[in-house]
Amino acid sequence: MSALLSIDRLRVELPAGKGMRTVIHDVSLDIRAGEAVALVGESGSGKSMTTRAVMRLLPQGARLSGDIRFDGVSIPAMDRRALRGWRATRVGMVFQDPRAHINPVRTIGDFLVEGVMLDGRLSASRARERISPLMRAVGIADVDRRLGQYPHELSGGLLQRVMIAAALSTEPELLLADEPTTALDVTTQEEVVAIIDELRRERGLAMLFITHDLDLAAAVCDSIAVMYAGSIVEERKTGPSGLDPSHPYAKGLLAARPKLGRRERRLPTIEGRPISAFEVSAGCAFATRCPLVHDRCRRERPVPARVPGGRVACHRIEESGSADSDGGAR
Repeated sequence: MSALLSIDRLRVELPAGKGMRTVIHDVSLDIRAGEAVALVGESGSGKSMTTRAVMRLLPQGARLSGDIRFDGVSIPAMDRRALRGWRATRVGMVFQDPRAHINPVRTIGDFLVEGVMLDGRLSASRARERISPLMRAVGIADVDRRLGQYPHELSGGLLQRVMIAAALSTEPELLLADEPTTALDVTTQEEVVAIIDELRRERGLAMLFITHDLDLAAAVCDSIAVMYAGSIVEERKTGPSGLDPSHPYAKGLLAARPKLGRRERRLPTIEGRPISAFEVSAGCAFATRCPLVHDRCRRERPVPARVPGGRVACHRIEESGSADSDGGAR
């Protein structure tokens, strides 16, 4: 089956002073219809910038190379009319902070109805008819009252439910969820993720799920892509036995998480400082923190190599004979 969303060697540069800074070096990722893929990594690794590149919401002056295709059509090559139609009907996005993306001086009903009417196919009354059952589906009770309220009258959890309803109201084929639980308490986080997962499965949506939580990613997604300093360093299928990564960075992330039933005075950490994409030199971006580093790592950037269940960009994996280099091809 061909990919619904295909990101091919994406590179993004942003203006900084008199020059440009690279914020994404190399991202290649395929998501098929009905498949959920998680993009995992530390803050600043380029996860959210990748979703913004997909939506063509990059800052003014940004430079993009590579390609992003939806159902075979290049998103960067779309004209304004085609882009507006695509956003209105085929893709939905759940942002990290709903208060920053919902107009504070308009009611919740106005916000939701406007989104459904963007493609011009429904009247305001028909749009409202579509919204009401969707709000109940995301766990919002007393729908008529909520539609008349303003964003400041709703809690963070309720506002994120509104954002999910807005993203799904146009009946998209692809859902982009950019750390949708970051600003919520733990109990509300669990409820919101359960809603996203259930509705995605019911509707057969493809999803790109951005998170820094490996356990959460493994629980709701079919596969995981681990990102570091603007590049994907490992892709893995998830399974009932959990995640079994090969890249030293992905292994470090997995080891650093707390586990029920295990007492430790101090959690393991990855030594050193996370670096930004624009700081990456000619070699492996993780070389300054990797416990397995050697001379080749400092000189030469590894290309993704196929391993059972995924791909890994690491020289040590190649040298072990357990991987086949594919030169970045998927």
